[in-house]
Amino acid sequence: MTDSSRRLSRPPLSDRLQSVTESLAAATIPADVFEIVLNPALEALKALAGVVLLGQGTGDRLQVAATQGYAEGEQTLWQDGAFDAFAPTEDSLNRREALYFEHQEALTTAYPQLTAPPLGVKVVATAVVPMLLGDQALGVIVLVFTEPHDFTPEERRFLQTLAAQCALALDRLALSTRLSQQAEALTAFVALTEAVGLNTDLDTLTRRARDVLRASIPDLFVAFFVPNEGRWMPTLLDEAPDDLKRLLVAGLPLDTPAFHQAVQSGLPLFIEHWDSTAQRIVHTGAFSAGVFAPYFQQGQPVGMLVAVLQQEPLWTSQHRAVLTALWRSLGGALDRAEQARQLEGRAALNAFVALTEAVGTETNLHLLARHAQDVLQASVPELSVVYHELEGGLWKARTVSDNVDPQIAATARKGHLEDTPSFQEAVQARGPVFTDGWDPQREGIAHTEVYGAVAFYPYFKGEQPFGMLAMGTVDSRVWTSQDRVLFTAVGHSLGLALDRAIQAETLQAQNKVLEARTQALEAFMQLTKDLGVQGDRLALIRRAQEVVRSLLPQGYAAYFEPVGGRWWIRSQVGSMRSPSLQALVDAEGVDLESGQNMMRPWTTRQPLYQDAYDVTTDGLDQGLLQNVGATATLPLVEHGNVVGIFGMVQYEGRTWSPVDRAVLEGVVRSLSLALERGESVARLEIRSQELERSNTRLEAANEELEAFTYSVSHDLRTPVRHIISFGDLLRRELPTPLDAKAERYFRIISSAAVTLSGLIDGMLEVSRTSRQPLRAEQVNLERLFTEAHQKVGIDLPQRQIDWQIRPLPTVVGDAELLRRVITALVDNAVKYTRSRERALIEIWAEDRGQNWAVLVRDNGVGFDPKYQNKLFTMFQRLHRAEDFEGVAVSLANARRILARHGGTMTADGQPDVGATFGFILPRAAP
Repeated sequence: MTDSSRRLSRPPLSDRLQSVTESLAAATIPADVFEIVLNPALEALKALAGVVLLGQGTGDRLQVAATQGYAEGEQTLWQDGAFDAFAPTEDSLNRREALYFEHQEALTTAYPQLTAPPLGVKVVATAVVPMLLGDQALGVIVLVFTEPHDFTPEERRFLQTLAAQCALALDRLALSTRLSQQAEALTAFVALTEAVGLNTDLDTLTRRARDVLRASIPDLFVAFFVPNEGRWMPTLLDEAPDDLKRLLVAGLPLDTPAFHQAVQSGLPLFIEHWDSTAQRIVHTGAFSAGVFAPYFQQGQPVGMLVAVLQQEPLWTSQHRAVLTALWRSLGGALDRAEQARQLEGRAALNAFVALTEAVGTETNLHLLARHAQDVLQASVPELSVVYHELEGGLWKARTVSDNVDPQIAATARKGHLEDTPSFQEAVQARGPVFTDGWDPQREGIAHTEVYGAVAFYPYFKGEQPFGMLAMGTVDSRVWTSQDRVLFTAVGHSLGLALDRAIQAETLQAQNKVLEARTQALEAFMQLTKDLGVQGDRLALIRRAQEVVRSLLPQGYAAYFEPVGGRWWIRSQVGSMRSPSLQALVDAEGVDLESGQNMMRPWTTRQPLYQDAYDVTTDGLDQGLLQNVGATATLPLVEHGNVVGIFGMVQYEGRTWSPVDRAVLEGVVRSLSLALERGESVARLEIRSQELERSNTRLEAANEELEAFTYSVSHDLRTPVRHIISFGDLLRRELPTPLDAKAERYFRIISSAAVTLSGLIDGMLEVSRTSRQPLRAEQVNLERLFTEAHQKVGIDLPQRQIDWQIRPLPTVVGDAELLRRVITALVDNAVKYTRSRERALIEIWAEDRGQNWAVLVRDNGVGFDPKYQNKLFTMFQRLHRAEDFEGVAVSLANARRILARHGGTMTADGQPDVGATFGFILPRAAP
């Protein structure tokens, strides 16, 4: 079978893509994604094996993520688990394009520095396809072949689409995992916040933290230590073996490695593959991984939360997220407890409690700031309070208390420069700043002469400042210690609430992104399904446009083709929102050379994305382009040639995200495959119609031939009877005895007439068989063969025949017609074994999957295989009529019967050895 014929016999690549897309939409782990992508790639292209290589954190190293097709233990290029010396993968990622090497010389010519390792299987052809998510390269898919392989344009687009879908699915899973981790971390954060409430007792706070931790990570040993007289002493300690418990209760030195490193970093220290000797903590050999999270007050360490795994040696990213969130939450609770202990006066304590109760689980940033303002003013009514956020280099007021002068409020809402001294000082201090003797000119904030003292409390997202709570008083130029404690307590509590709100807001935004990714995969699935059943070219393009627009509804899709020096729209989904632009494009098109939004992807064969459409791109009147915000134009390729431009226009500017790009490029690749398949289907339809017309003519000719055969054979019967009858009458009328010559003439006439009568009967039998309608039913072949050989025993009792009939199946067919086939096979075997003193006839069946093969073997005279094609032709004989009677019709008739059942006759033999005749019958009904 040729390479091209093998390709024709495989399922269409678009069908495989549909299956892949449906499976990817349901994939929940990366391993599923790799298997879903590699299996169809290997099967469709008949590759030896495939591998997925993913980029590591630094981006300069690839790690094996999955392999498919290699035997267990087989030596491969990827056996070390990482592969950063294979130049084609590096080039493919750097150039953002697939590389194909159709024979071994192509690879060694392009990369003469490569030396093949001693592998168990010789690699001849190779495909290296990058997995791209927009401009980001996630890794590569590599396929290897043991024979030269011609990568057709359709196969190349198929592989690139697979790689794009793989990248999109991996991105969706990664985001889903991050969201799950963040959601669990936020849950732990909120759970601890709610659990500790307003409690200020250290033991209670740490016990609640332990309970929340264990709810998320059951396999934990938890302890809390505080520094005391030069040692880390436990205030909370889980159950432990006696030796370890005595050691910990006695306290650990301050320079114990894990404790010391955590204090030095100021952040949680995660230790994997725990080594008790290196950590200088004996009796901890059962530990597998630990985390040490320090707490500080006024720059000094005051506590250490310790959590230890006792089974797994590695911290998962989810564990790290939960532990970090809980560390921060407990830190806030400890700070709040310390501040509550320092509060002077009942009003400050009441304010602190009021804010904690008011914010609850509120996530609106401005409402939280308003609560803080209300709490501060409830404690000290004369205070003016403003909450700012940093936007475009300006600190702009978002909430302003009612007692702020309108002019000051207006200035604050317009915004203060980011480097305004008082704001900058608070950002640099990363904590509250109190300014006594406020000087508006020195501080750079006009119209604030009324205030004697002002305080600032900054807030951060990660490392970047984003918010600022400001408080001013007109009654004093000096902040009292009570004012300072009050503002610090409220500011810190607001910070915790803002932090929680930001996390919730981020989680919600990322959920929307995840939803967009999921919609993209679902759109792929629906598109490939729809394209698989559609054959009209423009209908295929329109369906693709509808799917893309469902994901990007704020715009329209337009497909262009070049004709007569201009770009013309062939299909459009959605409104341009400009009747003038629509009329111009419909009536005049766009100049071929001026329309660079189409010409660039046409010539470069690469997509063109504009986040903000350059109005000079297409040489159109700028007044027509008010609703063109962002554009994406992609080349549509058929059979290796660009045939048109698939465009997407957004009414407003849009940053084309990696997901947007992956979706658009994947849709266009799928559309390209569908168009090629549709063209093939159209050609196949034409050929099918031609074949149908040919079959119709053939059926008509067969009907005419059968009618002619029936008519001729029927009309010949009377003349033959006359010959036989009048020959007998003539013989009786002649004087007897006749001489020898006359007797011989009469015998020849009689024999010829009898032979002719047999031929006519055979023709009638074949005609009746062809015209008789099929009646499908369950037919027990074993019973039919038994009846046939029993009849032989009655008709030929003198014959010595050994019958060996093995179990035979029940099939679906016409019982009466199949009886004629079986009778013909049995009679044939009996006839051609009569020269044997003891004949052997074997009958058995073979299960061949979709078919049954039924065979009859004898030890008779056999036949010369070179004349095998004559066996099932009417009136064709391989033996002399004098040796074996008959008119050679029964096997020809049997072949016609089997053909009507969708089966075939078979024959094999050797002269004087024997023969095997049989038939192959489909399991399904005819």
